[in-house]
Amino acid sequence: WARLNEEAQAVMASGRLADGRKMPMTVVEQPDDCEAALARLQDAVDQRRRGSSGAEAMSDQRHAIVLAVDFEFVTAQRGRQQLRYAQVALGDLLFVFNVAWAPYLLAHETFRGKPTLRHWLMAPELLKVVQACAADANILKDLGITMAPTFDTAMGDVILRCGAQMRGLGALVEDYVGDDRMSLKSDVKEDDHRVWWEHPLPPFALVYAWQDVAWSEELYRSQRQQLEEQGLWSMALELSRHVAERDEHIAKSTPRVARLGVAVRG
Repeated sequence: WARLNEEAQAVMASGRLADGRKMPMTVVEQPDDCEAALARLQDAVDQRRRGSSGAEAMSDQRHAIVLAVDFEFVTAQRGRQQLRYAQVALGDLLFVFNVAWAPYLLAHETFRGKPTLRHWLMAPELLKVVQACAADANILKDLGITMAPTFDTAMGDVILRCGAQMRGLGALVEDYVGDDRMSLKSDVKEDDHRVWWEHPLPPFALVYAWQDVAWSEELYRSQRQQLEEQGLWSMALELSRHVAERDEHIAKSTPRVARLGVAVRG
């Protein structure tokens, strides 16, 4: 991990992304820090609520408040999967939460009077943008959480490419947003979950985590435009909903999804 940490330190040297957003330099895990982060999320949502009417936002999700979200998990005893980290992006905000240390973020609707991640994941006014969320949806469902409304960028890509397999986030960001912004991810084995047991989290894992959501809104808007132009947006949104609701037939049937996209175009 030494080489990966050196690469991560280089990425984090400026402390800001190219668009001016602040990079998360630490994991949010202590109660006071969680409260402060939740307050900032609530303020950001309130500002966007004032920017567009609720009826307009919910009519087609065009002006919906976009919450990019991803999770890191480990396999615990008896093969049980356990969430360790949740990373979110909303506007200029980027956070990586240690939900293993702060389980109340997913267990309760509020914490110290502030809406938690559980609240926002199910809030109908926020469009949750995710990437290949089937595994995350399975774990969340066991916590009584179903993300809605949801758009899965991996599903959007399958439809747009008429592809038989889902691609990784790095390839999608490069194709739809531009530039290779996630070089670190290609060097990390995605099936190696050992790092998520570590505390404190190594620098490369922190960067890996927030990069999973840093460009998700741009990716969503690029895909959304293309899907609308081809008359496929409603289908993508509906199929994303099935994945988020743990419909294994959809999650495992990307070739059929691709053929369905061809049929709709025709």
